[in-house]
Amino acid sequence: MRITDIEVTTLEYGLKQPITNAMVDTLFSRLRTYVVRMKTDECIDGLLVTDYLDDLSAGLITDHLNPLIVGEDPMDYEHLWGKMFGHQASWRHPITKGEVITAMSAVDCAVWDVIGKRLNVSVCRLLGGARTRVPCYASGGHYKSLTSLDEELRLLEEEMIRYVDMGFRAIKMRIGRDLAADRKRVALVRKTLGPDVELLFDLNTSQTYRGGAARAIQFLRAFEEFHPYWFEDPLIMDDVAGMRRIADAIDVPIATGEMEQTIWGFRDLITQQAADILICDPTGMCGGITQWKKIAAMAEAARIPIASHVGDKTSVHCVAGIPNGLMVEVFLPLEVERWAYDRAPIRLVDDGTIAVPDAPGLGIELDDAYFKEHLVR
Repeated sequence: MRITDIEVTTLEYGLKQPITNAMVDTLFSRLRTYVVRMKTDECIDGLLVTDYLDDLSAGLITDHLNPLIVGEDPMDYEHLWGKMFGHQASWRHPITKGEVITAMSAVDCAVWDVIGKRLNVSVCRLLGGARTRVPCYASGGHYKSLTSLDEELRLLEEEMIRYVDMGFRAIKMRIGRDLAADRKRVALVRKTLGPDVELLFDLNTSQTYRGGAARAIQFLRAFEEFHPYWFEDPLIMDDVAGMRRIADAIDVPIATGEMEQTIWGFRDLITQQAADILICDPTGMCGGITQWKKIAAMAEAARIPIASHVGDKTSVHCVAGIPNGLMVEVFLPLEVERWAYDRAPIRLVDDGTIAVPDAPGLGIELDDAYFKEHLVR
């Protein structure tokens, strides 16, 4: 089997409700998704769908990675990863972070989809098949009004009620913009959810720009009374020392890693004890499934659970395949047609978990009509 071509196409979706987080001062209403298709001479296509490419990384795939690995056997995934990374000094210095790793992540996941289809086995089983269902959480609670707190609270309450009615047992919301307003938002959400639904908080690295670790500790302590499941990304991931200070000072678990890359970046988070929970994105950030399984193994050795960033079929396979997989993020249920491109999207089941797809590879089945309707030309 040989790789013959890699194509990248872009889809665009509209959000039913414009949103933002603590790092952005305007509401956004559109989302772009990238589809990577790896073709082979045995007519087995590898597919990967991700939100975490952009025009630069997509161009790196088509202009640089594609000609580099065309003619190679996709079964040799470690050889391919090393060649793309630059171990052979074939086109770049082996730099451990940046847009090239983002591009490599998507290509590597498509490679694993090919391997699974070739062997007629799911990626979850290729990774070890640790479970058949994975816990998940609804990821929402964004800021929806930047001018009216009353309107913000009304929309937030409606959203939380909907998630509970959908069957979610854990829900994430965004904080970090303003302490007083955020406490009102969180108090409303906790009252709406009751004590039995887990509540997760995402700060989107905002405290890096609002005083750093010391200020973040003060901010987070103001929310401990609401019984958080975790505090996510109070600082940027490169501030390992600051993250260590926060993890030492706060009793609530600190989660981070969604923008971290490669085993070397995650090694530093682990060895410096800068996170209690790792969040890892195989589809467009950490280096693909090849790096995911190594990062997960390091985390397992340190007794650290690992969660996905932005749930999709790839994330479900990755979290379910490893023994220390924690949960999958289900991003903005209903607010965006995130899974409408797939004829067989993942579904929440009655106990608040997601059943792992058992189709070969990643199990992505593109809906051709929907694909054409939302294609960015």
